[in-house]
Amino acid sequence: MNQFAIQAIQVGSCIGKNNILKNVSFDVCRESLTSILGPSGSGKTTLLNTIAGFQPVCKGELYINGKLVNRKGFTVAPDKRNVGMVFQDHALFPHLTVYENIRTGLKTNTSSDNHLKRLIKKLHLSHLVNRHPHELSGGQQQRTALARALVADPDVLLLDEPFANLNQDLQIEVGIELVDILKQQKTTTIMVTHDQNDAMAISDHIVMLMDGTDIQSGSPDSLYHKPSTREVAAFISRGSFIKARCINQHKAETPLGTINIDLAHTSDVESGDCVDIWLHPEDVQIDAENGRCVDILQQSWRPLDLLIKVRIDQNNEILMKADQQFRARQSEKLQIKLNEHVTYSAFSGT
Repeated sequence: MNQFAIQAIQVGSCIGKNNILKNVSFDVCRESLTSILGPSGSGKTTLLNTIAGFQPVCKGELYINGKLVNRKGFTVAPDKRNVGMVFQDHALFPHLTVYENIRTGLKTNTSSDNHLKRLIKKLHLSHLVNRHPHELSGGQQQRTALARALVADPDVLLLDEPFANLNQDLQIEVGIELVDILKQQKTTTIMVTHDQNDAMAISDHIVMLMDGTDIQSGSPDSLYHKPSTREVAAFISRGSFIKARCINQHKAETPLGTINIDLAHTSDVESGDCVDIWLHPEDVQIDAENGRCVDILQQSWRPLDLLIKVRIDQNNEILMKADQQFRARQSEKLQIKLNEHVTYSAFSGT
């Protein structure tokens, strides 16, 4: 059996004369959760609609469980793909109860009733079955929409910005519940999101889209620590570029000392060339004895973190993390260094 639930091969899709998707290629393993991540206008929703069967392709091929479903001039209808979809606004029927909404997703065979009851219990909806959508919280509406999609036992589940209408606390709560449910169901899931935190928190795999093109795909860890482009680095995490000069293919000299570098995604860089190094805030450490003295420019409190913006010199300002107990004021001095055990991503200098 094919190990991939989805295979996209050089897929292109047009709306009118606009090329929305351009040569997009990626694989989705069975029973995994894959996020399609990117900024607004990058083609995420078009890609999701292509997988669902709502949008044709103008080039390339798309396979679901090894079966061709899209090619130029050929499209398998949405209802023949066994693909479930949860829309951003949930799309619940306002005149139907929770139970009735979920039941609309049932296939014709009545044997699915037991599956429906199990899902209602698993999604903690038993006490809500007689309520209407307007009587539900955002999280309850989402669980209802998810149950309606899962009750049909789809081969692939598509989620369109599932956390967009939830507050931050609910995003965390629903995200944990969602992953647990999907893992139990062994459901192959593709989630569209513009929120890198959501994607990094719950995905097995991420496909990064920019301007209709897949510019990198891989595990959350690989995109975070080994971004293929400046755009991926800046989108995936808060951080800073620092200017440096290559010593060789593996080391560079920065204003904060010599570091190990990775030039895997940067071609034609030679010894002596200028490069830009991507730093995560956690890579910068306070060292009152041996660190370089820098100026504190700004502090930003976030849950569990204190972010500090500092100026190293006239060409370099970076973000770093500090313990929440750290106390300093703007314009004060601080001594810092880089984590010497990290290999940093380097890109051609600007």
